[in-house]
Amino acid sequence: PVITKDVDPLRTILFDEESNSIYLSIFQSGLYCYSLNGKLKKHYTIKNSGLSNNIILDIEKHNDKIWLATDGSGIDILDLKTERFDNIQHIPGDINSLPVNSITILYNDTNNNLWAGSVRDGVFLFKETYIRTYKDITLGSNKGLSEKVVISLFEDKKSHLWIGTDGGGINMFNPDTETFTHHLNTYGDKVVSITDACDTELLVSLSGKGVFIYNINTQAYKPFIIVDEETNRDECFSGFVPICHKITSDKILILSKNAYVYNLRTRRFDALIYAEGLSNIHSLQLVYSDSNRSFMTKGNTIYTLENKENLIKQLLILGENEYVNSICYDKSKNRLWIASTGGLKFYDINSGKLGKIEINMFNRISYMYLDTENRLWINASNLLFSYDIKDEKFMIWDDSDGFLPNYVLTLYVGPSQSNYIYMGGSNGLVKIDKNIDYNDNVPVSLGFQDIELNGKVYSGSSFLKSHTIEVPPNYSSLKIRVNLKEKDLFRHILFRYRIDNQNHNSMIESYSNIFDLASLVPGRYDIYVSCMTKNGSWTEETPLVTFEIMPPWYKRTWFMLFIICLILGLIILSEFLLIKRNKRKLEWEMTMHKQELNEDKIQFLTNVSHELRTPLTLIYAPLKRILENKETDTESPMLKKQIENMYRQANHMKGIINWVLEYDRNTSLSDNLNMSPVNINELIEKIACDFDQEFGEKHINIRLYLDDQLKPIEIDDTKIRVVVSNLLMNALKFSNFNSNVTIRSLLEGDFVRVRIEDEGIGLKGIDTDKLFTRFYQGRHDRGGSGIGLAYCKELLEKHGGNIGAVDNDGSGAIVYFTLPYRATSDNILPNNFNDSNLYNNLFEKDNSSERPDTSIYTVLIVDDNKEFRQYLESELKPLFKNVLKVKNGVEALEVLKNNQPDILVSDVMMPVMNGYQLCKNVKEQIEISHIPVILLTAKSDSESQKIGYKLGADFYLSKPFDIELLLFVIQNQLKNREIIKQKYQHELLSITPEQSTTSNADEQFMIKLNRLIKENYSNADFDVSVIIDNMAMSRASLYNKMKNITGLGINEYINKYRIATACSLLIETDKSIVEIAFETGFTSQQYFSTVFKQATDKTPSNYRAENRGNT
Repeated sequence: PVITKDVDPLRTILFDEESNSIYLSIFQSGLYCYSLNGKLKKHYTIKNSGLSNNIILDIEKHNDKIWLATDGSGIDILDLKTERFDNIQHIPGDINSLPVNSITILYNDTNNNLWAGSVRDGVFLFKETYIRTYKDITLGSNKGLSEKVVISLFEDKKSHLWIGTDGGGINMFNPDTETFTHHLNTYGDKVVSITDACDTELLVSLSGKGVFIYNINTQAYKPFIIVDEETNRDECFSGFVPICHKITSDKILILSKNAYVYNLRTRRFDALIYAEGLSNIHSLQLVYSDSNRSFMTKGNTIYTLENKENLIKQLLILGENEYVNSICYDKSKNRLWIASTGGLKFYDINSGKLGKIEINMFNRISYMYLDTENRLWINASNLLFSYDIKDEKFMIWDDSDGFLPNYVLTLYVGPSQSNYIYMGGSNGLVKIDKNIDYNDNVPVSLGFQDIELNGKVYSGSSFLKSHTIEVPPNYSSLKIRVNLKEKDLFRHILFRYRIDNQNHNSMIESYSNIFDLASLVPGRYDIYVSCMTKNGSWTEETPLVTFEIMPPWYKRTWFMLFIICLILGLIILSEFLLIKRNKRKLEWEMTMHKQELNEDKIQFLTNVSHELRTPLTLIYAPLKRILENKETDTESPMLKKQIENMYRQANHMKGIINWVLEYDRNTSLSDNLNMSPVNINELIEKIACDFDQEFGEKHINIRLYLDDQLKPIEIDDTKIRVVVSNLLMNALKFSNFNSNVTIRSLLEGDFVRVRIEDEGIGLKGIDTDKLFTRFYQGRHDRGGSGIGLAYCKELLEKHGGNIGAVDNDGSGAIVYFTLPYRATSDNILPNNFNDSNLYNNLFEKDNSSERPDTSIYTVLIVDDNKEFRQYLESELKPLFKNVLKVKNGVEALEVLKNNQPDILVSDVMMPVMNGYQLCKNVKEQIEISHIPVILLTAKSDSESQKIGYKLGADFYLSKPFDIELLLFVIQNQLKNREIIKQKYQHELLSITPEQSTTSNADEQFMIKLNRLIKENYSNADFDVSVIIDNMAMSRASLYNKMKNITGLGINEYINKYRIATACSLLIETDKSIVEIAFETGFTSQQYFSTVFKQATDKTPSNYRAENRGNT
C-alpha cells in the first residue's frame, strides 16, 4: 500500500488518463507519481527537483502540465515532457504576479480556464496573455518603473529598452530577464526624449534643463549645446522642449522651436533645406523615420524630410480644423496611415488618394503603431485596439488581456528589433508580444437566467413554460439577468438590450448583465439581447423574455369607455367655447395688427413727405416769387412760359405728396368727403391744361368732348382731381407718340360718366378683374406702383360711383368712371384748411393798410435742413433786425433763453428734439412762454394741426408754402402782440388774461399777478419786492416778462392798475378824492393827483365831472 498508518495523511490525488498515472501529495512529503499497478514512478521533493515546497495542497492538470498548489510558495508547474518545474509566486509591487503564495485549491473548468482559491484572498483566474503592463514600484526594485508615467522610449542595438519617465529619471528594461534598472542619479528628471549618440552614450532631453549626453557606464550627464549658447538658450528655455531622434547612423534630428540636424561624424550642425514655397517651420513633430526619409507634422500638414539631402518638402494638407496625432508608414505599399481628429485615414503617396476607415468604436486616436504583421495598434479612449489591414477587422484589448487603461504619451518609437511592441503612457509601460493570439472566433452564448420582480428572484426555467409573464401595474422593481457563456469571463462585455413594444422600439447599451426595467407603462414587451464580440461586431439578437405590464383598474376598457364619453362631451362643449373665444380674440388681434400696420404706414409716408416737402418748398416758393415779380413779364416769353411750367409741375408734385398721404389716411382712418358744388367740365379742363406740356413732349393731342348740359354736382373736388389726374397720367404713360387722348363727359340717367380714351398699348396682358386692386401690375414694361387705380376706385366708391376699363376700338384703352348726379346737400363738410385761401384772405385784408415795420424784431429759425435755413434767412434778413437759426429743438431752447427773440419759426420733424416738443417746452417755461411759435411741417392733415395747436402753437403752416404767406403770418403775429400791448396802455382793466395771452403759462402768470395786485393795491407799501417774493421770479425775469406781454414795467403796471381802479371809483362812487387816493394805495392826495393827471391828462375832479356828465 502507498499510504500506511505510519505516514502523514494524503492531501490530494489526481489521475492522468493520458499517461495512466496517479499523482498525489502527502503532507510535507512532496509529490508522488504512481502507475496504475501501484509502482512508484517518481517522487519529487525540494531536494531532488525544482519543487519549491513539499506541502502540496492541490493538484490539477492544465494544458498538458501538472499544476501544484503549495502552502506558501505559490504554484509549481511540472512540464511532463521535460520534467522541469516552473514557479509562480507573489512578487511585491508586481501586478502580474500571484496575489498570495498560499493556494488551497485548483480548478479547471469546461472552458479550460484554470481557477485558484486561497484562504483569505478569494478566487482568481489564470490566463495566458500576450500583453503586459508594468507600473511603478519601490525605487531600486527591478520588477517595475521608478515612475508610473512614461513619456519617451528608445530601444538600443542589444534590444534593451531605455525609458524616459515624468520625474523618475531614466530606466532600462531587459526583455530577456524582464527586469528594470533604475538610474537613481537621474531620479527627479523629466526625460522627454532619448536616442543613442554611440554605443555607450545616450542623447537625452530634460524638460526645463536642456539636452545632455548621458554616459551609460558612468551614469553621468554632459551638457549638449544646440549650435551655440544663444541658440541653445532660445531652443531650450523659451517655452520649447527639444525632441531628439536618430534618423540615420550618423545624423540626429533635433526638433524644438526650429529644426536642426546634428552630424555625429563631423560633430557639426548641418543646415536644413526647405523646398520651394516653404520657409522656416516652427514646432515640427517627428512621426516616422527610416534610413531614407522621415515624416513630420504640424497641425493639419504632413512634411517629408529626405535624410541624406536634409530637404524638407510638404506632402499633404488635411482639413482646416484637423490635427494630426500619429502616423505610420507602410513601405511595401508606400502608404501612410494617419490618425487625426478627423478619424483614421490612409494616404497613397503614389496616387495621391486619401481614404478613410469608417469606425464608431472609438473617437480620437492618441497613438498608433504598425507592426511587421501588417497590423495597426491603436490607443484611443484609454483602450487598445488592433486593426488587421488585410482582413479589415478590428480587435479590442482590455485589462483581461493585460492592457490596463492607459493614455499613450510617447511620440515616435522606432521599429523594435525584439519580438515586442512597446508603448508608454500615463499608466505605465505596455509590452505586446508580436506572436499574440489573434483568434477572434470565440463562441458566445446568451440566455435568460432569472427575473427579479418586487425583490423576489424567479429562475428562468419557471417562466419558459408560459409565453407571457404578467406583471402587476404597481410593481416596484423588475430586473432581468442574462446568462453569458464565454471562455474569457473577465472581458468587459458591452450588452445591447432592445425593448420591443407596439408603441416604440428602443435600445439600451450597458456593461451590466442585469437589465433594470423601471416605470414601464402598461403593455406587452419583448426583450432581446446581444453583445459586442472581441472584434467589435455584435452577436445575433437573442430573445430573452416576453411580459405584459397589466393596466390598473382605472385604465381598464369599460372604465376608459365611460371616461371617453364623458371627456368627449366636455371637449365638445369646451371646444365650442374655445373656438368662440379664439374667434373674438383673433378678430381683436387682427384689428390691432391692422391698426399697427396703418400707423406704421402713416409714419413712413409722413417721413417721406417731410423729406420731399422741404426741398419742394425751396423750389416752389422762389418760383412763385419770380412769377409775381413784374420784371418777369418783360423777360423772354419763352422763359416765362418755362418758369410757369416749372411752377405748375412743382404745384403738381405738391399735389402728389398730398395724394399719397391722403390715400393712406383715407384707406385707414377716415371716410369723410368734403363735398361742395363743382362744375365737372371746368374741373376736367383745368386738369387737362395742367398736362399740356407733358402731352406736348410726346406730341399727343388732348381732345375734349364735354356735355354742356351738365350742371355743378356735389363732389369732393380734391379727390376727383386726384382721380382724373391719375387717369391722365396713365393715359400719358401708355400712349404712343403722335397719338390722341380723348376726354368725354356725359349724363346717363342719375349718373355722370367721364371717359378717357387713348391710342396706346391697350389692355393686352391685363386682367381687368384685378386691374383696380392694390399692387396689381400687368405684363408690360411701362412700370408703376399698382396703387393709383386702386385708390381711384376707393375714392369713387366713397362718392357712390364706380370705375371700369374696356379696349378701345382699333387700339388703346378706355377707362371710365361714374359719379352720382346729386342735388345740393345740407350735410356738406367744410373744406379743409387751405393755405392759398388763407393767403388770399390775408392779402385782401392787408392791401388796405401798410405792413407793420419788422425791422426792430428778431426771428429764430429752427430746421434740420441747412439749405432751407439759409433760404429763409435770405428772405427774412432784409425785413428783420436779426435772423437767428439753429438745427434742432435743444439748440433752439438755449437761444430762446439767452437771446429772447420776438418770434419762433420751427420745423416739426427734426432730430434730437422735434417741433412739437420744442413748442411744448416753450409754452411751459414762464421765461419764454410769451414768444409766438409758428410750426412749418410736411404734416398737413388736421390731426397733426390739432396736436400743434394743443401744444400751444400760434400758427401751423404746411410745406410747401409761399414765402409771402409766411411773412404775412409773422407780421400779423407781431402786430397782434403790439395791439395787446396798446390795450394794456389804455384799457388795462377791460382786457382779461385769456385775451392777452397765447399760452397757459402766460395766462396763469397774469391771473396770479392780477389777483396779487387786486388784493394788495390799496396797500401803500405794496411794490415790486412783494411781487417778486410771491411770484418766485427774479427782478430781471419779471421785468422782461411784463415788457413782452404788456409793454409796461412792473411799477408802471401797478400804477396803471391803481389809476384804472381809481377811474372806476370816481365814476361809479361818491367817495372823496382823498378816500379814493388812500384806497388805491397812494400816500397823499397830491401825489395821487399828479400821477392821475400824467395818466389821463385830467385832474381827478375834471375826470369825474366829464365822465359823470357823459353818463
